[in-house]
Amino acid sequence: WSRFYRIATHRGIFRDALRLVFEGRSNVEAAVSASDRMGSPIGRPHNGSVIRLVSDYVLGKSFECYAFPYPTYFELNQNLRVKMSPPFYFVENGRAKIFWLNGRKTCDLSQYGRKVLVALLSRALLTSDFKGAEIVVFDTSAPGGSKQRQLRIMTSDSVSPLSDAELKRGIEASVEAYNYLLATGYSPRPQPQQEDEQSLRLF
Repeated sequence: WSRFYRIATHRGIFRDALRLVFEGRSNVEAAVSASDRMGSPIGRPHNGSVIRLVSDYVLGKSFECYAFPYPTYFELNQNLRVKMSPPFYFVENGRAKIFWLNGRKTCDLSQYGRKVLVALLSRALLTSDFKGAEIVVFDTSAPGGSKQRQLRIMTSDSVSPLSDAELKRGIEASVEAYNYLLATGYSPRPQPQQEDEQSLRLF
């Protein structure tokens, strides 16, 4: 479950580059070249590999993309809420699809962990104007501890929903993982002063 929170706090610069690729305003190599000149030198090779993998979804296509219009949160308990604001959504075949990325190479979630992630995203994001939307999770981790990343795509339509009891168990495990990270020295990012709750960014 500490993997879940490593995904949660990952903020790769490739997200802006990927939006340009989705919109057809940049080709893949130009986006990779831009990512190679920005951010931490350690992360630059990973940025390029993530962009190339996710761009396979876009081959021969271009989409209308829009910034997600408001911040969204999911309350894990009365003291901890998770910020779950995606960077953008795109429109495919007339339907809004919310972009979500796991860019962490070593954070390959279990099948149950993926279901919990999609369930949390669905409850936080598929409300109000986005009730009829679909969440598309682009997972670029290396499966099974391998050294090679693979693109795996899961959607809120394709993942079987969890029962309330199963989701509760996942939330409890997530809170335990967060407390474990605190105990190992993890420090949450400072939030705006008006947000009194202890928050953790997912994006």
